Parts: sequence; C-alpha cells; structure tokens
Amino acid sequence: MKVRFHVTGFGPFFGVEKNPTELKDIIEIQSVSVLQKVAAVDTLLTLHELQLEQTRVTESSEGQSETDQTVWLHMGVGTQTPEYNLEKFGWNEATFRAPDQRGWSPNKQALLPKIYPSINQNLTTSLSPKLDDMIAQLKQEGHAVEISEDPGRFLCNFVFFHSLHYCQQRQNNHALFLHVPSFQLIKKEEQLAFVRFLIDTIAKNLTR
Repeated sequence: MKVRFHVTGFGPFFGVEKNPTELKDIIEIQSVSVLQKVAAVDTLLTLHELQLEQTRVTESSEGQSETDQTVWLHMGVGTQTPEYNLEKFGWNEATFRAPDQRGWSPNKQALLPKIYPSINQNLTTSLSPKLDDMIAQLKQEGHAVEISEDPGRFLCNFVFFHSLHYCQQRQNNHALFLHVPSFQLIKKEEQLAFVRFLIDTIAKNLTR
C-alpha cells in the first residue's frame, strides 16, 4: 500500500519534497503547491488542477493498488493560536474578515449552495476517527498540537471545505487542514520538522 500526499500552503515555506520522510517505502509526495495569490478563485483553480492531475495519475497507474490512499494536506497560518491545530470540520460558509486579493468579500455566503443550502452545514475529515490517536502520537514527540472544530470562515476554510467535498466523492481520498503558528512563535525549521513527522504519522495510521 502507498500513501500519496498532495500538500498545499499559503506561503513558500514547506520544502517537503526536498525533505523525504522516514517512511520512503510507503510515502510518496506527489505535489507541493504554494497558493501564491490569497484569493478564493485562484486557490480553487489550483485545487482543481491538482485534482485533475491526480485523476490522470490514478487512471494511468498500472501499479496502483486499490488499497492505496491519497491525502490532501492543506496548511495555513493560524494567527490566533500559539500551537498547531488539526481541523476536524470544514464549514459551508464564507464570511471574510477582509476582502481577498481579488476584492471578494462575502458575508454568510454558502460555498456550495446547490449541494448544501445551509451555511450551518459542515463536512468532517475522513481522518476524524484517527485524530485522537494522531494527536497523542504528536504530543508524545513534544509537539504542541490540538484538534480544532473551527477553521474560521476565510480562505483556509474555503480550501478545506472544497477539498472535503472532493474527497467525499472518491474512495481512499482524505483531506486534512493544518493551522500552523507564525514563525515568530515557532521557527520555520521546527515547523518543517513537524510537517514531516505529521506526514509520517498520517501514513502510519492509514496503513495499520
């Protein structure tokens, strides 16, 4: 079994593809994408391009097993918290505290209104049953990390909710959002080490 990762982040700091994890035999980092423009339409376009590429890879991979797993790991900075947060839910609501870089400033707007009319609708990561164990393993290594049920209603939630909806339609696809502290609170090198360990932890839990 392989566990393939697609990693996205709002900022160029995760050199994950240049820093192989310890589980080289089961982990494959398929893409690491920086969401350069902090705007909803651009992030959605990037996400769709990655998803189309994943579909092409899946359909053309002769050696791909039916048990192989794909993880969409999304990251953003959580300005309100000094620790890492693994988000459990994505919410069908866009309420931007400030306009995005293309000037879009929604207020209590449903993200997928034709499918989920209510802004109170949430989607749960399929990794939810494993989150408690994963948090315990991460804490055992000395990392300050918690489960969060509120990713906000800005672009982080926007990306996560769309990714969760995509994964619900596809077998063995999982979406997870990681909110990281600012570099002023935890240094870049420490955060990169945490992300590598998180990837290992996710893979270990999926292959048990």
